[in-house]
Amino acid sequence: MEIKLNPCPFCGRKAKLGDREVYEAVQEKYGKACLKVSCENPECAAAILVCNRTNGPLPYEVMAEKAAEKWNRRA
Repeated sequence: MEIKLNPCPFCGRKAKLGDREVYEAVQEKYGKACLKVSCENPECAAAILVCNRTNGPLPYEVMAEKAAEKWNRRA
C-alpha cells in the first residue's frame, strides 16, 4: 500500500509517517495508539499527530491513511 504525503506546507521538504513497529507495539501494550506525520527537515519540526479514538485497535494502514489525509489537507 502506497501512502502519498504532500510536501511540508512550511518548508516544502518531504514528510514521513511514523514507524509501523512503534505504532503496533504501543497499540499492543495499551490497546490504542497515535501515528505521527512529520517534516523530514529537522529545522522545521512541522508535525501532526492522529490518535485512535475508537473502542478498539486499528491497523497501521488505517491510521496511516487517516494521518496522510489530515497532513495533506493542510499542505
